[in-house]
Amino acid sequence: MADLLTEQLKLSHRLEGLVNAMSDDLEEILSGALDEVKRRILELAAKAEQTESVIRRKTYLEKLRGEIERVQREVWADIGKKIKDEAVDLAEAAPGIAEAVPAVGNRHCHRA
Repeated sequence: MADLLTEQLKLSHRLEGLVNAMSDDLEEILSGALDEVKRRILELAAKAEQTESVIRRKTYLEKLRGEIERVQREVWADIGKKIKDEAVDLAEAAPGIAEAVPAVGNRHCHRA
């Protein structure tokens, strides 16, 4: 029984690590994209001559920046929800794990 619980916890930790790594990669990509869009907006704003194409391009980039920021907020909200859900699951499982582990340990002690 303890081996099963140990394997379940190991799998849970591996999956959590994978999800965290993927969310870190996604956040890095989004942050890089956002930085690039902000840089381009600043370049366009710095141009002395505000032609119609520069204004259109700046408007497009500002809209793109807003979309990237929206996606970032959603990603962080999803990560926060996932962490909260995992914490609740772990808290709910803890009493059962605590009861099972000493019982298995006591059986091993009696055999010796």
